[in-house]
Amino acid sequence: MDYEIELERHWSLSFDDMGFLNRIPPSHRLLAALELINIRNTGRFIGRHKNLPAEAVIYVADQLGAEAGEREMPPLRNRNAERYRVKALQYLGWKRMTATDRHDFALYIAEEIAPTGLPTPKMVARAFEWTKRTPSSGPK
Repeated sequence: MDYEIELERHWSLSFDDMGFLNRIPPSHRLLAALELINIRNTGRFIGRHKNLPAEAVIYVADQLGAEAGEREMPPLRNRNAERYRVKALQYLGWKRMTATDRHDFALYIAEEIAPTGLPTPKMVARAFEWTKRTPSSGPK
């Protein structure tokens, strides 16, 4: 039961997401959906297919109504995959950091995060939260 709630919380697509994904060819739609969700939740692209929980892939494929042939995952490293990653970032409202953003981010890490002595994963999580809160670097 808890796992189902976790799946729903982290791997659900909104109606807007579905509208965005319907503009992507079916052969890449599942991968684009998984990338979109992963970027939104972690701020990172999927590194390897094996990093994705099988249940999450099935859950997202079911939301998309993916046919059996559309459930095959295309390679993560090709031009199409890269193109859909860029589109996902644009859809989410992300953009590249400016020099000022990088400076502010470095100061935040040096003055606010590093002195806490938190374990590295918690520091990384706090840094990611900063990018989400900062209008010029994270999602809008």
